[in-house]
Amino acid sequence: MNGILVQQHVGASAFFNRSWEEFKVGFGNESDNYWIGNERLHQLTKGGQYKLRVDLLSRFTARWYWAEYGSFSTGGEITDYTLIASQYSGNAGDGITVDRISDYSLNGVRFSTYDRGSHCISATGDHIGGFWYARDSDCGHAALNRQSPYFAWKSLPVGTKHRDHVALLKSRMTLVRK
Repeated sequence: MNGILVQQHVGASAFFNRSWEEFKVGFGNESDNYWIGNERLHQLTKGGQYKLRVDLLSRFTARWYWAEYGSFSTGGEITDYTLIASQYSGNAGDGITVDRISDYSLNGVRFSTYDRGSHCISATGDHIGGFWYARDSDCGHAALNRQSPYFAWKSLPVGTKHRDHVALLKSRMTLVRK
C-alpha cells in the first residue's frame, strides 16, 4: 500500500521508550521500528487530506487485520498533538474511536511520553512507549508503542479479550491520501 509511514512496531523491544522531544522529531528507520515525528504528523494532517490506515499482525492468530479512519488529524504541540479521528472501517475492530465510548476513545486525547503525560506510562517496566492513551484505567484499546505484552489492539475480533488474544507481532500506521 502506498502512503506515508507514520509508525511501525516490530517485535517486543522497549524501542518506543522515548522522550517528548524524540517523539516530536521522529526516530528509527522505515524498514524497522519507526516513528514519523509528531510535528511532521501534525503538518501533514492539519489540512485534512489524509486518512489513517492501521495494519496489525495478531500474535494469537498470525493473521493481518486492518482499521481505517476516513478522517484523521493531530493538533500542534500547543495541544500536545491531540488526536482526532472518525469514520472507522475495517476488520480489526475500532481501537481508536471505540464507537465513541468516551472512556476508551482516543479522540481529543493528548500524546503522552514518560516525561510528559499519562498515568499509562512509566520510564521503566512494561508500561512504556509514547502514544495517545485513553482516560480509562486500562489506557484504551490501542497501545501500539508499548512493550509486550501490552503492545496490543484490544478491539481485535479474536475470541475472549485476554492479553494473549489481542497482543501483536507487528503494527503499521500509514497516511493515505483521500
